[in-house]
Amino acid sequence: MKNTNNKGLYAAFDIGTVSIKAAIIEVTDSGKRIATIEEEALKLPADFPGEEEHRQHVIESLKSLASRLPMKECRHVSALYSNRELQVKIIELPSQVQIEQIDKILNWEAKKLLSPNFREEPYAFAYKVVRKSPYMVALAVIPQRLLERFADLFEVAGINLDSAYGEVFAADALKEIVDISGLPAMSIVNFGHSGTHLQIFAAGELRFYRFIPSGMSEMTVPPTDNELEMFAQKIRFSFDYFRAISKLNQIDSLFFMGGGAALQGALPFARTYFNPSRVNIVDTSSGIDISPIL
Repeated sequence: MKNTNNKGLYAAFDIGTVSIKAAIIEVTDSGKRIATIEEEALKLPADFPGEEEHRQHVIESLKSLASRLPMKECRHVSALYSNRELQVKIIELPSQVQIEQIDKILNWEAKKLLSPNFREEPYAFAYKVVRKSPYMVALAVIPQRLLERFADLFEVAGINLDSAYGEVFAADALKEIVDISGLPAMSIVNFGHSGTHLQIFAAGELRFYRFIPSGMSEMTVPPTDNELEMFAQKIRFSFDYFRAISKLNQIDSLFFMGGGAALQGALPFARTYFNPSRVNIVDTSSGIDISPIL
């Protein structure tokens, strides 16, 4: 008989530009709670003579981080995966498409998404069904060797990685703990160091995703109003494009997450710039107990 008991510890890793973060989530009969969060600082690639030296630094940092976590007790170990070659598209399939046809159709769509440099190489793709009638999916594709190189970081560090997820799937999963069903249109923006992930939901469905190669690395500390405005304009361009293709007039709410959301002055500036959209920080406390780390 299959064991459907999901209680226990789960680990999640996020390898960023300036640090690696890991969270241990405990699932119990009463719900989910963050048991611990650990972080290991990373040096920038420019600090090393070559790519391999930086890669070894990341591996050693993963080892150090894992040594402080109860890895052997974890039921599942996952990692957030981000790469400029990771291509994402939200696809609404024709109404006559049946569930058994989706893999074949998306395999072809995935190949078309690859950049020219990798068009003839093996690739891996994954998708999540956003809607069933008609089918709408979030499709992600990555050259196989880049994904294997990422997984190899964990293997060499002695970490048994069970799965890796693109940012688009992680943001969509927030629907399980953040109620967005009553909003005509809302956006979640993961404001990172060297890149920003932007998702737009309409009527509770993921409808748009874009990676913006811009983030905190282009700003001073604290950032100037001019720097914040240049960054906000890039988000505005994505909003304008989405409104043009969806015919929706307004993004009702904008939720920030990531290190950039904590920058001094970033949130007040966004509230003024994106008015009348409501601007706030993503709050997951209704779906997961964060009190152990406060």
